[in-house]
Amino acid sequence: MKEKLIALLLMTALLAALPSLTACRKEAGKDDDSTASGGTTVTEEDRIYPELPDKTYSDYEFTFAQWDIDGWGMLQDITAEASDESKVGAAVYRRNRTIEDRYDVTIGLLSQDINTIQQTYQQQVGSGDQDVDVFLVRSHEMQFVLPADLCLDLHELPYCDFEKPWWDSNAVSQFSIGGRLYMVESDITLRDKNATACVMFNKRVQQDYNIGEIYPLVERGEWTWDKMIELAKKATHDNGDSVWNEEDTWGLVSLDDLTYIMLHGGGGRYATKDSDDLPIPGFRDERTLEVAQKVVDILFNEEYFFHLSKSTASDSGSIFTDNRALFYTDAIFRAQSFNDMEADFGIMPVPKYNEAQKDYGHSVSIHFSSALTVPKTNNNPERTSVILEALAAESKYTVIPEYYDIYVKVRNTRDEEAKEMLDLIFATRVYDLGEFFQFGAFNSAFLRIWTNHTTEGVATLYQQYDARVQAAIEEFIEKVVRE
Repeated sequence: MKEKLIALLLMTALLAALPSLTACRKEAGKDDDSTASGGTTVTEEDRIYPELPDKTYSDYEFTFAQWDIDGWGMLQDITAEASDESKVGAAVYRRNRTIEDRYDVTIGLLSQDINTIQQTYQQQVGSGDQDVDVFLVRSHEMQFVLPADLCLDLHELPYCDFEKPWWDSNAVSQFSIGGRLYMVESDITLRDKNATACVMFNKRVQQDYNIGEIYPLVERGEWTWDKMIELAKKATHDNGDSVWNEEDTWGLVSLDDLTYIMLHGGGGRYATKDSDDLPIPGFRDERTLEVAQKVVDILFNEEYFFHLSKSTASDSGSIFTDNRALFYTDAIFRAQSFNDMEADFGIMPVPKYNEAQKDYGHSVSIHFSSALTVPKTNNNPERTSVILEALAAESKYTVIPEYYDIYVKVRNTRDEEAKEMLDLIFATRVYDLGEFFQFGAFNSAFLRIWTNHTTEGVATLYQQYDARVQAAIEEFIEKVVRE
């Protein structure tokens, strides 16, 4: 029986790794199966196809510009070589060849430094040229790009159907400003997935300290801040020298990023929106202040929380890989560096503030993600929309399953519960306009509240910024919402 089970699991993994069908709409003579997001095999009848015209574009070079920072080793998700042996790279290559062959285009990539890409954007819009069709600017720099009147309202792309599942519906609704959509996230890109927050837990520490099952807490609706703190306290132990440091075992470890990760996970926002779909200050809300204050209380609680900036190790993550931390809160990409650790680990959503909270929330780091935008001087919105829609749809069934396997497979085994957690995490991502556009710089002050040893309450701190936040929002609306 054991041998049969192993054989079945191997066959399932093999089937999940098969290339997906590359057709963009239903036609006679196709195979019966396709691969959907998360590595799930679906029938041809279940796969969704975009509604696109039968057109070709005379070997047009469709060019993306994407940000880069030397030494960061960012995931390359737009183009790949045929020789790329990684599963994600091979999937990107297959996706591109499929769309290139179908529409007679060549997909190209212009990789530029985060500052250079802004200059390229401004120069192109100023000249009216079409050297670049789509700009993938780092999300942090969109605070400079969008107010400069460079971006097209994506609703003007006739064949981009933002209700389709290959577009992130949360990005569509939360990035909307006065009914206009200048930036979006889709299955074309993976950097935004990598930049999404999660909680990783060490299964060895879970076992050693009799923590009990963790995954079922989500299904039962019990995965809350108080539950995480309860378990974190249970796992925190001194190594016997009575000196509390990185050599001890901690319940929760993270960096300053814990501030916005937990804020968004608890339903708080730096900016919300009014009935006109325009941003307003989020920290005027009493519940947001309550959530934010509890974030600070966690940061300063040395009964179970260890701030990784205090680590003297060259790799601060070693406290987790060496089985001295139960929970590690960070962006999902961090999990890639843990794949070689001896103990297994799991991936969980960021907990809810309490059981009364309706939805989970997962930050998308503005420092590691890309925002998909189109220059407002685009001279062929039809062609641009066809290629974008086709790429996004193909990515859902070709690239995304392979991306999931990075985190679902651990040393040739599959953690199917982690797959379910990823589904939940990606379905509840948060795009906080106050974070992306940094109104009044309050988000930076809150981010560094531990590093700066700020001891005053959050409400008091925010009052020092409220006028600046309001003024920044008003200026932003004046520049962005144009008649």
